[in-house]
Amino acid sequence: MADTAQWRDYLDFAAGKLDDFSLQERENFRSFVQRPYSIVTANSDLMDIRFCQEKRKRLEEIIQHHLVSGTALSLIRLGDGEAYGFAPPAISGAGRADFDADDRLREAIWWGKHPLPEQAERLRGLFQQAVNEADILAIPSIFRWFRDCGRMASGLAGTRARRGLIAVLNGVAALAQKPDRLFTEERVHQFVFSEDFLEQLAKQARHVVVVTCWRQTQLKPAFLANAQMIAVSPHTKVRDGQSFEEMPPLFENYHTVISQIERVAQPGTLVLIAAGFIGKIFTHAARQQGAVALDIGACVDYMAGRKTRSISDLV
Repeated sequence: MADTAQWRDYLDFAAGKLDDFSLQERENFRSFVQRPYSIVTANSDLMDIRFCQEKRKRLEEIIQHHLVSGTALSLIRLGDGEAYGFAPPAISGAGRADFDADDRLREAIWWGKHPLPEQAERLRGLFQQAVNEADILAIPSIFRWFRDCGRMASGLAGTRARRGLIAVLNGVAALAQKPDRLFTEERVHQFVFSEDFLEQLAKQARHVVVVTCWRQTQLKPAFLANAQMIAVSPHTKVRDGQSFEEMPPLFENYHTVISQIERVAQPGTLVLIAAGFIGKIFTHAARQQGAVALDIGACVDYMAGRKTRSISDLV
């Protein structure tokens, strides 16, 4: 397949290679993978940013336009972990208990403890509101399926990562769709949010705010020297071997962070957010104040000299 092929070509290619799988697995793929991608229309499609320079350029220009014109914009990335915010789909090969166990493990990885059921439901409600009103959603691409599926010996829903991808795609497809929403792929931070581009945005912004667990002195790029920092507690895997201010798990004090964002975000403000699942809620809070809010995730870890993602996470 040529390098110039569009992502839809790869999706059709994958669907055409299912003859070796059972009838049920083929139907699972069509219903829970292929069908949800139909929400990406020709007018909303920026999914080819990893191969198409024109699509990358368009996305960059959209972000810059909103920043310079002082109009609100939010970009939210949804990987398999964001399945935490959606109801489990009814797919053969996995039950509610599997999805619940996945969520418990995510809580342990993210926060080191488990929120109460009512706390978790409140977070999910705020998350879904943020996703529903986002201007740009970065969703898992078909290339992520190529990475994670292999021959699917354990079934399409046989691993936590694949169950997460299924829940995210189907959760997004079930939301009320904004007519002018754009879609790009979840690895957008790897392909578009380079330090050079973020520096360019910072120069165009009236004010820069960074929501992260890293201290300003730990971030290497010079363009962040004058940014306003809003501190959040780190995920457990980032905390290892690092010195951080003692803070409660983010699910316990995210209201405080929202209040801080609301005080400083305004039209023309660039808000860069690296706060995991709850960071999607912060992105929405900044957008509500008129800011351009970008969920840049591990990019901030890289700026602190910490490689928190493996090479496979580029796929």
